[in-house]
Amino acid sequence: MALSHGAGTVETRLLTLDRGTSAHADERLGGAGDYLRLDRLRFCTVAGQGISLERSRLPWRDGFADLIQNGLTGGSLSRSLAALGLATAKGQETASVLAALSEADAAIMSRPAGAPMLRLERINRIADGSVLEHVDSILDPSRFGLRIEF
Repeated sequence: MALSHGAGTVETRLLTLDRGTSAHADERLGGAGDYLRLDRLRFCTVAGQGISLERSRLPWRDGFADLIQNGLTGGSLSRSLAALGLATAKGQETASVLAALSEADAAIMSRPAGAPMLRLERINRIADGSVLEHVDSILDPSRFGLRIEF
């Protein structure tokens, strides 16, 4: 689980909420799909930089068209999914180092291209084992870390 820390006010900016394809999610999930695509930037107003860039891809389900049209419930994907009767029952998360931030992602995050970042990939599943969400996050290593309890 990623843990955020640091000073400054953090805002969440919705970058994308639409329906479409995703080669990256297809590769990770082992098939071609149609997805609800949700991209969010968490931005530190003091530093003037993005601290996380999150790309969620959810295999298309009934009710998702309403989310695109009406927006997320209270700005929250979790609340929106709960309203549709969808909840994560289990998942898998992988943390790694992203050696160099791409120019495109650097521009979105107001950071220098090539900066080292953390990467967190997660697959959430519902109770029947089907995929609810694939999330690919790029995280500022000065604000996020990994804590494991055992």
